[in-house]
Amino acid sequence: MRWPNADDVMAARIRALDWSRTPLGPIESWPPSLRHAVDTTLMGQVASILLWGPELTQIYNDEWRRLMGGKDRHALGQASFECFPETETAMRPIYARVRRGEVVVLRDIALPVTRSGTQATEAWWNVHLIPVRDEEARVSGIFCTVIETTQAVLAEREREAAAVSLRDNQKRQAFLLKLSDALRPLSDAQHIRLAAATVLGEEVGACRVAFAEHEPDQRSYTVTRNYVRGAPELTGRFEYDGFGASLLQRLKRGEVIVQPDIARDPALSPDERQALLAAGIGASMNVPLVKDGRLVAFLGVNHAQAHAFTPLEIQLCEDVAERSWAAIERARSEEALRESEKWLRTALDVGKLGLWDWNIETGRLHWSDEHFRLEGYDVDEISPSYDAWAARIHPQDRAATEAALQEAMRERREYVREFRVVHGDGSVHWLYGRGRFFYGADGTPLRMIGAMIETTERRKWEDRQKMLVAELQHRTHNLLGVIRAMSDKTLRSSTDLNHFRLRFFDRLNALARVQALLSRLDGNDRVTFDELLSAEMDAMNGSADQVLLEGPPGVRLRTSSVQVLAMALHELATNALKYGALSQPAGRLSIRWSLGRDDEDTKPWLFIDWRETGVRMPAGMAEGKGQGRELIERALPYQLGARTDFDLTPDGVHCTIAMPVSARHAEPG
Repeated sequence: MRWPNADDVMAARIRALDWSRTPLGPIESWPPSLRHAVDTTLMGQVASILLWGPELTQIYNDEWRRLMGGKDRHALGQASFECFPETETAMRPIYARVRRGEVVVLRDIALPVTRSGTQATEAWWNVHLIPVRDEEARVSGIFCTVIETTQAVLAEREREAAAVSLRDNQKRQAFLLKLSDALRPLSDAQHIRLAAATVLGEEVGACRVAFAEHEPDQRSYTVTRNYVRGAPELTGRFEYDGFGASLLQRLKRGEVIVQPDIARDPALSPDERQALLAAGIGASMNVPLVKDGRLVAFLGVNHAQAHAFTPLEIQLCEDVAERSWAAIERARSEEALRESEKWLRTALDVGKLGLWDWNIETGRLHWSDEHFRLEGYDVDEISPSYDAWAARIHPQDRAATEAALQEAMRERREYVREFRVVHGDGSVHWLYGRGRFFYGADGTPLRMIGAMIETTERRKWEDRQKMLVAELQHRTHNLLGVIRAMSDKTLRSSTDLNHFRLRFFDRLNALARVQALLSRLDGNDRVTFDELLSAEMDAMNGSADQVLLEGPPGVRLRTSSVQVLAMALHELATNALKYGALSQPAGRLSIRWSLGRDDEDTKPWLFIDWRETGVRMPAGMAEGKGQGRELIERALPYQLGARTDFDLTPDGVHCTIAMPVSARHAEPG
């Protein structure tokens, strides 16, 4: 009789197999208990296998065959652990329980299976194992049914992983919000570092969190403030080699270094391990910050004891490192910008530089504070506009200034212009402006940025310089004329060359004194009569008890009259020193002057009275006609429009000079 009687593949294989080569022996000798168990196995609707005898010889149905893939060709009649050696560790103790008569149910048990080839794959199963007894009621076999749950297990794992990921993401987002709130109000890099370390340390339960900045020497790093909880703060400069020979290179590669158990880390030498443990570090994670291929810093997180860092904790540390460093760099940039703006404001204030920014499309203008002041406005007194600028331009300059602006815009060149503005108080100021236009792709002017300074003082100096140059040319011309006339007259009245040299040098020195007075003048200043007189008398070394000077101080003289009047005073003083009051002990000299009006002229006049007394006049002096007298009687009336009188009295010289003075300079200073 044919047995097994079924028509499926496995029944045929069982019939065809030479069982005498197996531990079960010839099929004809199998006991009824084994045959019944085989029939039950073959009729199973799920993957079923019968493991019989001490060797756990395999007999299975078609469903099990399909489960095994190509491996089933040699599995029938083979010992189970010879066919599936990868299951022995997990299943041998379980089979032992079944052999003792226990029904064992395993759910979602992981049993790696080699379905084809030699590579075992991970798989999960629901397994029912039932003891099968023989005719003597001994457990001789194990009936096993399996349902593979690999897909269900993997799907559940994916769901759990997704749930964990969702929870972690929610925790991460909440943490990042907390971190953002902590960093937002901070603008100091040191405060940012400490705040970020504190938020992270509290979140992950670390005993220490700190930022370390990589030093340019490429051998060390510097740590400032730490977040600490029950651990000493570590600050200062440290060598990388002291905490692991490979630490620096791994950080440079951008590797996050996780050391969950320092005491058992095989990558550390005994000395390195001891150094870390001595610092209170039982577990460590270092997150590098590599920018543009260069290590700039790293974030260190320490635990006092061994600690298994979770993926979420690693992610949070990486987030803190990146976001905190970005905040630190932003704070440093903002600080540098504030410092730059401070220097710019200082430069603008010191340089009195006014700036403008004109949006030509919208018409909107921005003025710096100094620009308001240059235009004669209080800061923010008005809303800056083109019209407000144009309104301040001097009426005589407005059309040309605006035309120059439009021309520069049209011709795409720099605007450069100096013009006058009229402030609200009516004062006129010169401004010098330079501006540059910016254009769109189609050539439309979009924006103008420029700067200007006040040039009023420079203009005044330029005008004064022009005046001084003209005055210098005039004075030089006059001086040369005076010297030429003086040398000619001195030569005619000199007896010899030595006599000429002495008299000419004396008069040249008088001119030099006048020029010294004139050279000290500033702007509209004038030489005063008392200054001129004092300079001449000081040069004569006249005794103070012989000379009386009386008159109002500060009577300013016209510049054109100073040289001729000075020469006249010099001639009078020279004669007094040689022949008159200053040459004799009993002689006296009084010089009086006053301001008044002439009967025929409305302009002010200066009246000078030179009187010498107590002088014994030398014989022949009464009829003297020297150069000094000629200067007084002829040059002063001709050049200054003066009225003069020169009289040689028996008691000494008496000379009066009346000369017009410009009304603008007549009042004593």
